Amino acid sequence: MAGLILATVPSPAGANTQAQLRFMLDRGRYPAAVTTARENLRAVEAASEQETPALALSYELLAEALILNGDIRDPSTTTIIDRALEIRISLHGEGDLETTNALIWRGVLDKELGNLDSARQNLETAVIIRERSLGVSHLEVARALNELASVHMRQRDSDTASELYERAAEIIETSHGPNDPEMAVSLVGLADALYRSGFPLQAGPLAEESLDIRRRVLDPDHPLIAQSMLELAMIERRSDHAERAEELARGALKTMTNSLGSEHIKSAGILNFLGTLRKDQGDYVEARELFQQVLSLFEQAYGPKHAYVAGVLNNLAIVFRLTGDFSAARTTLERSLELREDLFGPNHPLVAQSLTNLAEVLIQEDQEEEAILLLERALTIQEAAYGPTSLRLVSSLSDLGLALRRTDNLDAASSALARATTIVEEKLGPHSREIADLINSQALIAHQKGNLTEARSGFTRAHALYHENLGEHHPKVGLMLFNLARVEADSGHPEKALALALRAENQGREHLQLTAHALSEREALGYAWRLKARLDLVTHLAVDCNQCSVQAWDRLIRARGQILNELALRRRTVDPTDLSTLDLLARLEESSSLLSRLTLRGPGKETNDIFRERLEE
Repeated sequence: MAGLILATVPSPAGANTQAQLRFMLDRGRYPAAVTTARENLRAVEAASEQETPALALSYELLAEALILNGDIRDPSTTTIIDRALEIRISLHGEGDLETTNALIWRGVLDKELGNLDSARQNLETAVIIRERSLGVSHLEVARALNELASVHMRQRDSDTASELYERAAEIIETSHGPNDPEMAVSLVGLADALYRSGFPLQAGPLAEESLDIRRRVLDPDHPLIAQSMLELAMIERRSDHAERAEELARGALKTMTNSLGSEHIKSAGILNFLGTLRKDQGDYVEARELFQQVLSLFEQAYGPKHAYVAGVLNNLAIVFRLTGDFSAARTTLERSLELREDLFGPNHPLVAQSLTNLAEVLIQEDQEEEAILLLERALTIQEAAYGPTSLRLVSSLSDLGLALRRTDNLDAASSALARATTIVEEKLGPHSREIADLINSQALIAHQKGNLTEARSGFTRAHALYHENLGEHHPKVGLMLFNLARVEADSGHPEKALALALRAENQGREHLQLTAHALSEREALGYAWRLKARLDLVTHLAVDCNQCSVQAWDRLIRARGQILNELALRRRTVDPTDLSTLDLLARLEESSSLLSRLTLRGPGKETNDIFRERLEE
């Protein structure tokens, strides 16, 4: 939200109340401002039955308070700002300077409601009127430019937005100096535009400067300080500074909560970002809880068919996919895709994002051919919107490489991944988390081609990058150990392979232990199934490596027992009249007992193959 726009016509009626109201708005006390603005409007209406500048100003102030407080779904908000504009036009005529305040807040409301074309039209009109009336270098022109730029950002037009923010910043610095609060709006907007265009390193200093300005001129708990902290946190995340990103995001949430309360809609964006951080760090349980909280806040504030709702559905679906709940992921993504197509049309970049994520689920469900069609459509949309070298193409290219590899189209897969790697190295450098994903994918192709030396080198480098960027306990670190174990097994090194496979299985089991208790039984088993390949490799290696089999059987028993114990702990919550579930639990208890006996007895004189079959039963 750009800086607050002051009306040019003062009003003697209710002047003290309006001054108090302006004080509240400038300091971010939006809920209290709404109450005061309603009281002010009633007082001004009671003082005169005629349309006056004072009445128009009262409507504008109430509209401003409602919009800043996030009350955009309330139909009265639209009615109020339209009434203000109607009075201004009646008093001054269309195209007059006095209409621009109402025009701008009408544009801001349209932007928040997702009516972006209407928002852009209203704001462009306000810019033209202000330039004609005040000159092209006036502060009020800069404020209107900042708001117009924010609409272009919503339309994914970062280039135009950058030009408008830069122009506004030049005006502000010339007319009011570099420390004016409106300069912070231009800087944080320009940082966002650069960040979304794939230039986080250039965006960081601008976001830092915006935060510094706001900390100097605003109250410590002002919502705009939280906004700048969140923007900087997003940039730090893209720069692989996860701890710094979380520190900023937690600080932003505390600031917003202190200012507006814990359940205010303006906290939703911060909670959504924290959910993304938790997902990145492998904490899928907290990520899911945060995204579900955000979904509830968005649906309450904006209704079920808003762009923000589609966005958080997209994020929630990713968590479902990562925990192996592909059915829930697909259903959630299909809802997100339908919403975005209805809201933006079939060729919008956000539609491409949903297509890419849906394709990822289809790949997991072995529907690669359908996934390839979705990814090709997504890339066509993204290339038209961003150009052929945008960072936004990387996810689609990476997934296309995966789908092509799984259909044995290895040369085409390599080509897609090489293109993605070139983009990432140019934009983010050679040590980013995104590079690790691509190196892993290329190593998988090398492995599939039988080039074990190249595969080993790729998996080793990806493991080092994941360890550096995500920490040793992240699931992707364990996945690289598993991939390396497969290479060593195929290279004829079963003992080395088993050591790596055991480390991979242990890492996966520990993560499952942290995660499973907060998942439903279906979700817990789905997530465990994603780790099954690691156990299968351990079991296979144990058969071929008798001197290592004690470790292998111990690990296999622990993994099987973990699921049985997790499900058994839930027996107390079962309805005693639910006979089918009681029968299932009885069989579960029998399996747990059998597993215990096998654990105590060990393989004895049985071969490894026979003992493995007993455990699998």
